[in-house]
Amino acid sequence: MNIYGDIKKKSTALKIAGGFAFVISFIMAMYSKNYLYVGVSFLILLATFLEKEYIVNANGVNIAFSFFNIKSDFMWLWSDIDTVHCDYVKKYPKVILHFGKDVVVRSFVFEARDVENIIMLAKRANPSIYIKK
Repeated sequence: MNIYGDIKKKSTALKIAGGFAFVISFIMAMYSKNYLYVGVSFLILLATFLEKEYIVNANGVNIAFSFFNIKSDFMWLWSDIDTVHCDYVKKYPKVILHFGKDVVVRSFVFEARDVENIIMLAKRANPSIYIKK
């Protein structure tokens, strides 16, 4: 059972505009032989086409990145997570969940109906986890 976080998807118009901005800035940087801006062009490309997903499942908490169908996962197992904090105020009616591992915290936005399922999943997977609602 995967529970997906709430992330805004980039629109097609934004991707097209970012692609044009990359092409124009890359051509201008190469034409003027100002190679520092080639790096800036690739940062525009990265910012435009990098997609991410927040996934909570029985294994743990995952941030999945994809860039032109090249996927990478950054998984925290439930055994590594120390704390889970719920923040009901900032994104009402959605809920921000803060997952803590040592001194590092990951914050994910979820629908309010999914929070109880995630908390039950965390308690089942790691009974020693500290959960603050």
